[in-house]
Amino acid sequence: MAEAIDCANDYVTANNTAKVWCRFTDTGTAAVADSFNVDSVSDDGTGDYTITFTTALADANYCGVGLNHGATSGTDVFLENFLAGSIDIKTGSFHSNATNANVDVGAPGASILIFGDE
Repeated sequence: MAEAIDCANDYVTANNTAKVWCRFTDTGTAAVADSFNVDSVSDDGTGDYTITFTTALADANYCGVGLNHGATSGTDVFLENFLAGSIDIKTGSFHSNATNANVDVGAPGASILIFGDE
């Protein structure tokens, strides 16, 4: 694919650039602080979100990285349900050995970065 910048739609198609990034906060309601190629962030429950892309990627074979903001020490961001047009994330999650299950405690915010083909 040729590399290009589409200024009218604010979209970059260079192979080595992030196709989606988002920083959002959640102090009761999920709110996007800043983003690129993000249509919305849905609050699906405590520490559970769906990020919908403005422009879908070519497929679900992309790389995603996430981090918590101000979360309890020892908690992680889990990226799951990779779809071409969205991704689900869990913030402030940890694995409980007592119950052998993941526990979502939420975080006051998170950031994600997605690399893939458009």
